[in-house]
Amino acid sequence: MQLVLPTPKHLASYVAALQQGWSPDTTRGVEAAREALEKIEADPASPFALADDPEALGPAWKAPDGTMKARIPGRMRWMWDGAGFAGSINLRWIKGSNELSAHVDITTDPENEPSQRVILANGGVFVEHFDKGSTWGYKPGLRYRIHLGT
Repeated sequence: MQLVLPTPKHLASYVAALQQGWSPDTTRGVEAAREALEKIEADPASPFALADDPEALGPAWKAPDGTMKARIPGRMRWMWDGAGFAGSINLRWIKGSNELSAHVDITTDPENEPSQRVILANGGVFVEHFDKGSTWGYKPGLRYRIHLGT
């Protein structure tokens, strides 16, 4: 498994995953996949536009509760298993902070068992059940932690 910067050479495999039901947004599912396909049809470069946004210069985003939220710094990578696109990961941090953490927290949905298996297989330790708050409709979430070498 590799983490790759989304590039045009990976686009066909990403589109195939979207067409087969994979979604970049587990909250909005099929709707988000359809929107991603429409954006790609209108502008094939759209998946790459915000793949690297470490300064949070991208546009605000619309949260599930309809509020607009300021973008936070982040990097998106596609998971590549040698045969093709296998998922994505978004790395985010606090704007203006250069502090490196001694761990990485990973959140997922309780029903996303494939992600939970990947997290556990890579050294993740379950930390807590949590409430995602009003922005996400008070839905439940799971938090895992992977300790990094110091």
